Amino acid sequence: MPKRDAGAASGAGGLAGFGRYAGPATLILSSLAGGAKHGYALTKDVEEFAGVRLAPGAVAHAAALAGLPVRVAAGYSDPSYPGVQAMARALPKSATVYFGNGCHTDPFFESQEPPSLAFLARHLTATR
Repeated sequence: MPKRDAGAASGAGGLAGFGRYAGPATLILSSLAGGAKHGYALTKDVEEFAGVRLAPGAVAHAAALAGLPVRVAAGYSDPSYPGVQAMARALPKSATVYFGNGCHTDPFFESQEPPSLAFLARHLTATR
């Protein structure tokens, strides 16, 4: 992954020199300029080049999912596994969470189709 010069992002001034461009959107776009990456890799990249720790949006807003059916599945070998773990810890206790062998691959996704469809069937047919 190419490194960017942190410039004004480092030192005592932090991101102050970026003015209105110091927000998360600019940092995320800067990170993505170095190549595609998932959320966890992106937040680590921003932390490395800008010295800023972005709050993961899914984690920060997980409480808003209270009362809604939620299912999350991730493989232990997935590069985003640490971020998914953090999100799972923040989800309401009623959330269905699955961690198992696998990665971000077709075999893992295919193994999750039956339980995901069953989850959807249970909640799409539930009466309100």
